[in-house]
Amino acid sequence: MLASELLPAIYDPQKYDVDLSRSEVPNIRLAFEMACTEARSFIDLLRDGADVQLGLLRFAFETFQECEDQGMGYRSLSLAEVLSARRSLQWLFGIFLNFAYRAYWRHERPDCYLRFVEWAKRAPGWPVVVTTNWDFVLDTLISASYGLDIIDCGDCEPSLDVFLTRYVAHGSPTGKAISLYKLNGSLDWLYCPSEKGYFSPLFQPPWNMGALTITQTLRLKFHNPDEPIPNELRPGYCVNCGTPLEVRLHTPGASRARLPMEPRIKQNVLAAVRNCCELVFAGFSCPDEDRDVVEEIGASLRINPLFKSGDLIPTVIDIAGPHGQDTKNRFERALATRIEYRDIGFKAWVDSLT
Repeated sequence: MLASELLPAIYDPQKYDVDLSRSEVPNIRLAFEMACTEARSFIDLLRDGADVQLGLLRFAFETFQECEDQGMGYRSLSLAEVLSARRSLQWLFGIFLNFAYRAYWRHERPDCYLRFVEWAKRAPGWPVVVTTNWDFVLDTLISASYGLDIIDCGDCEPSLDVFLTRYVAHGSPTGKAISLYKLNGSLDWLYCPSEKGYFSPLFQPPWNMGALTITQTLRLKFHNPDEPIPNELRPGYCVNCGTPLEVRLHTPGASRARLPMEPRIKQNVLAAVRNCCELVFAGFSCPDEDRDVVEEIGASLRINPLFKSGDLIPTVIDIAGPHGQDTKNRFERALATRIEYRDIGFKAWVDSLT
């Protein structure tokens, strides 16, 4: 499902292959209907009669963040109602994107993403994948392909929780390595509102799985059984302060700029660009809201020794169509260099690699 389809799907879920009326769990059906009603009410208040467009999605997330920062509601809604609408909206997006993922497999479409991951694993060196998507299709495929090899999410500092399992299994990290950097956050990342920090599934497993982190498990072994278990040792709570964790998504632009881990992820992305031997933008059109990131990538690229010697030219893989020249121009302006432009689409490009 495209980002431009997320808000329309709230108004007509079945059009986008989302139908929970067939669910055997009544509570899920009721929760879905209530979330749709709450989200539609908030979006209707925002759009004030205007069409439901992608720009409205960014406006919604910026409004959520502004209300939270200022401790105020929005128009007739209290702050509690605004934050409740955000939770409903994000929960619905999780359902929509998961349904889209299952439909992807059910319709037996060519699995270009899996072939892309397999190609990345065969490539020499350490591949770095950067995405602005919230879903975890790539996360799932990379985890399945790399297994116990090193997978760097870039959203938290290297910690005991991230690497302990691999040290226990092998004594030291072994095998291939890959980085997956998600600039807008992810549906399977959890946020602690008290510490204003994010945790990936490698560090804090998703709360709805009822899983404990490795740190919580180890600390529980030494906890006095005669004393109550504190929240920080319970699944779904921050291991540092015991605050309930929640999903928190961001959109490009002002909302993403407030993403606590974004400077760290961006720093890792730019470091990879400075040292890469190949740079490919695939399925990404350099929209205005992401131009700042592409410009910073261009500045790092100009420091790259291979680029300075003329041995590295960035490649842009775009979908075929009349908009192609616009995409090419946007990239060349943002990167401030010439590019190799191919309007063959992501699937055809992946097919050419294998």
